[in-house]
Amino acid sequence: MSEEHSEKTQEEFDYIIVGSGAGGAPLASRLARSNKDKKVLVIEAGSNHTQRGPYDPGNEVSRVPLLHGASTEHSDLSWRFFVDHYKRNGAGQLPDEIAEDPKWHKPDAHVGENETHDGIFYPRAAGIGGCTIHNAMVTIAGPDSDWDELAEFLNDPTWNGRRMRSYFQKLEHNDYLPAPDRARRGPMRQMWRYLWNSIWFLIGYRPDTTSGRHGFGGWLHTSFTDLSIGLQDRQLVKMLKAALRVSKREGLDNSWSLVRTFLKGKAWQSLDPNHFETQSTSPEGVVLIPTSVYGGDTTVHQNRATPYAMLGRRSSPRELLLETLALHPDNLTIWTDCLVTKVILEGDPPRAVGVELLRGERLYRAHVNPNEEPGQQDTVRVREGGEVILCGGAFNTPQLLMLSGIGDPEELKQIHDVRNPDQKKQKVKCVVKLPGVGKNLQDRYEVSIVSEMEKDFTLLEGASFNVPNDPNAPDRHLRQWREEGTGLYTSNGAVLGIFKRSRPDLQHPDLFIFGIPSEFRGYSVGYSRVDRHNRFTWVILKSHTRNREGSVSLRSTDPLETPCVNFNYFGTGLDPRVGRSSSDADVQAIVHGVKFVRDILQTARSVVSQEVHPGNNFTSESAVNEWIRRDAWGHHACGTCRMGPDGDPNAVLDSRFRVRGVANLRVVDASIFPKIPGYFIVSNIYMASEKAAEVILEDATSSESQSAAVYPRELQGNEAAAIKIRRDQTEFVAVADETLTDEQSGETASDETNGFAAPLGDHGQWSSDVTGLALSGGGIRSATHALGVLQSLARSRLLRRVDFMSTVSGGGYIGSFIGRCYDRLRSENLHNVNGLQSAPAADRVEQTLTSQESPAIHWLRSHGNYIAPNGSGDGRTNFAIFVRNLLRVRS
Repeated sequence: MSEEHSEKTQEEFDYIIVGSGAGGAPLASRLARSNKDKKVLVIEAGSNHTQRGPYDPGNEVSRVPLLHGASTEHSDLSWRFFVDHYKRNGAGQLPDEIAEDPKWHKPDAHVGENETHDGIFYPRAAGIGGCTIHNAMVTIAGPDSDWDELAEFLNDPTWNGRRMRSYFQKLEHNDYLPAPDRARRGPMRQMWRYLWNSIWFLIGYRPDTTSGRHGFGGWLHTSFTDLSIGLQDRQLVKMLKAALRVSKREGLDNSWSLVRTFLKGKAWQSLDPNHFETQSTSPEGVVLIPTSVYGGDTTVHQNRATPYAMLGRRSSPRELLLETLALHPDNLTIWTDCLVTKVILEGDPPRAVGVELLRGERLYRAHVNPNEEPGQQDTVRVREGGEVILCGGAFNTPQLLMLSGIGDPEELKQIHDVRNPDQKKQKVKCVVKLPGVGKNLQDRYEVSIVSEMEKDFTLLEGASFNVPNDPNAPDRHLRQWREEGTGLYTSNGAVLGIFKRSRPDLQHPDLFIFGIPSEFRGYSVGYSRVDRHNRFTWVILKSHTRNREGSVSLRSTDPLETPCVNFNYFGTGLDPRVGRSSSDADVQAIVHGVKFVRDILQTARSVVSQEVHPGNNFTSESAVNEWIRRDAWGHHACGTCRMGPDGDPNAVLDSRFRVRGVANLRVVDASIFPKIPGYFIVSNIYMASEKAAEVILEDATSSESQSAAVYPRELQGNEAAAIKIRRDQTEFVAVADETLTDEQSGETASDETNGFAAPLGDHGQWSSDVTGLALSGGGIRSATHALGVLQSLARSRLLRRVDFMSTVSGGGYIGSFIGRCYDRLRSENLHNVNGLQSAPAADRVEQTLTSQESPAIHWLRSHGNYIAPNGSGDGRTNFAIFVRNLLRVRS
């Protein structure tokens, strides 16, 4: 694709999407398929590996599910970040006497490594599909409560669990359950089904008419690993039996469902972690692990309609994006081997109008073998009203924002790599002050317990776990995968999953424990080489982690350099410290998981020779605690450009993915989340991407409808200006139980005179604190009620916070009255009366409404016959009031 770029660089696009991973690819596909007139450009720093042929190593390693480990270190795909887990002191010491992680990588100057390669290996991927072409494919939607919490935090109900689950249904193509076939059911059949389900319901069985709220027509195929693959391996079966026994002792009754599944070959509902009923009623227990691998009715042969959907292959956004390109070549353009270096901002307030980029292969120095050439500079711009959307992930998106002058001004003016003290300090001009950029970095915590088995697993005999140097010499498992789309290599390696609470008082499980018949101690350089077939690993994943103290910062103004990344694990980034990391609640939860796994290994002692990691040196609870803080790792980085409500000082985005302070710029990737939802983040990014497409199309439609009529846009501007003038002249007071922090009352507010946000945001939306009041109803009783509402608001001093009032009928009577009150006092408030300064209008209106001796209220009640006019005089009065109100609105 890259060879066609030069003649297209002058073309403008409606949407420029930077990155083709979990956020960018689904978004670009939806936008390109939605409107024939919209032009979508996707810019990807990596290559399109699918163009190289089916047996090309870079292509094949990204398609074979079980080779996901090898793909993370493959030179064609791998971006290697080296991160810190803790902040060191001036002497280079870790906090709380934590020992150095044995996975720490020291740079090797002989192979061209430098100080940027000093740290813990954190694999990322370059290529169409981003990290979805090397991840472990685990597809778990997570509980609705996580989304409900996010919706409440954002004050945006469109993020609630039920709504977000609908996006999962939209994107999923479930290959392991029968789809509900309502379309073919006639009235009689539907009636019979209803009666049959009613009978089952009466005897205690709840019929599933929604197929677990799964999706069956989406782009992401989900399937379970073929359970029969491991049944002939005696050691594996004994290890699984031990897990079931211990789970049963712990009260995790789903273990017997797994036994039935093995015997009958049918996946029971209770073993499906994505089944809505299981999530709602029994989230804790033994489960099968859904993976994004083509199964069901797909075949090993390509077909014209879906050329990338083949049995046993990885299913990812890459296939969706390439299929969209084939179907809609006039709408979608993909540039590969192009590294975006800056967002182009123009105007005041600034708006994104395009991006600067470098053309060339392997330019970013995270590549295993980076290109030494500088790359060809270029720019591309959006059309008027178009948008730039960043989808680079939790590391690269904040890096790009900061390089563009969007971030914390204090950090941008003193860029310095802490590992390179001799580096001269650099700076970037701050265009938009957003101190939250690069902050709030967080991750899951994971540790693994590795056992040596008595014998090699027969299941793994002949497996090399990599693509061959000679494409014509595959191992027997790869040959079976190529020819049949079946066998060992169609799995992701995990044979069993267990959801567990670390404490009984938790609403949802916070531990996910899964077994792998291989050795995995976390990510370190060279970890993917498998030399032994007699290892079994139990991985313990801690979800809903509490740490929010990580950060991503620029080490250099050179866009080819990777940023500095420090996660500040287990609360060690807190200043001042709240407590020692050894007492961190997440550490204690993982300790609970370690005890559970060691119970399994003890039960399976007939086939387990010994524990080799962490080993017998870490048996006491304090030693396990020490080991966890030393060895824990993660691979779900997120949160560095998080969303937040209006007035949140550290929010980078609003709930519609828009970068605050910049028009026409959004972010759609893992960096948007204030807290990590669910258990495996990729599914949640897919869901957010689907939502983003819907939101962007809604905003485009709204913008187009507004641009077609000048009056509404001008009226909105006039209303906002009037609100600001009124607020500037009105003393706003805090009400009961409302206290504004210094940040909320000062730094976060663009309207410094009254401590409130500006009425209109950067994107033409009303601020969340703009308040409207509607009064309606017919008759004197409605008018009396409306008056009571105004009096109650006046007593609590909340009436002065009402920016808009809409009235009709009986409410109109009261609305006219209150409007006239303000009209009479307006001129008096601006001048001295008899040489004395009069009280503010808001104060006097409150006094008028709340005083029992108020002449105005007495007159209002005595003239209530306005509601039921009598004679021509009242009719003329009504008409006059109507005309006056109409003129007041228009003026």
